[in-house]
Amino acid sequence: MDSNGLADPYVKLHLLPGASKSNKLRTKTLRNTRNPTWNETLVYHGLTDDDMQRKTLRFQSQTLLSSTAAVVISFLICDPGAQNES
Repeated sequence: MDSNGLADPYVKLHLLPGASKSNKLRTKTLRNTRNPTWNETLVYHGLTDDDMQRKTLRFQSQTLLSSTAAVVISFLICDPGAQNES
């Protein structure tokens, strides 16, 4: 946190177990705020149904957020083999 009481927050997502770079995603850094809103879509590619059963998603905030901060994470699971038919 800066001396003015503001921070430069970002969030990391880790898909565990796994140490590869593809298991780590990160939001943009928002400058000079304690009440960030990212409104970003972070996508893990190549996950199988088996992966979804075995893995855990870890959420990590990289700065101290305000005590009233709310975190909402939405998940959309897509079948990469499905095609959009017109």
